[in-house]
Amino acid sequence: MPRPMKKSNRTAWESALHLIGYRAQSEWEIRTKLKRKGYDEEDIEKTVSLLYRYQYLDDEALAEEIFFRYQSSLLYGDRYIQGKLHARGLTIDRHLTEEEEREKATEALRIRLRTVPGLLEDYRRAAGFLLRRGFSQTAVRAVLDETAGGQETF
Repeated sequence: MPRPMKKSNRTAWESALHLIGYRAQSEWEIRTKLKRKGYDEEDIEKTVSLLYRYQYLDDEALAEEIFFRYQSSLLYGDRYIQGKLHARGLTIDRHLTEEEEREKATEALRIRLRTVPGLLEDYRRAAGFLLRRGFSQTAVRAVLDETAGGQETF
């Protein structure tokens, strides 16, 4: 099987630095992108080693940063956050608590109601919105039951 042609005259190191110049990358992202550009395994290994040595790669710190960025946002649940991490080849042992999920789901629904005022009239649409935002079924049910029961005013 022929090796794919490299798309540029850059070395793997130069390509990796170029990628990191746009935004922080995970090891998995660097490896995947360098493979896609046609660099061989040996060059990729050397490049990844150098990136760690010069502290351009730090998957744990990147995972923490991404988790806290989404955690501080009011719009996303734990499944969404974990999915974003997974998509970048990262994992973390942190999760949103049930209380945090309910608070964030309530706030996300409150914000959404500004643009879609009749959303609460259709339970399935409201639940779908929150589920797509990565909130657990337990949190979604609790928030929608509170709003339907009149305990929460929007």
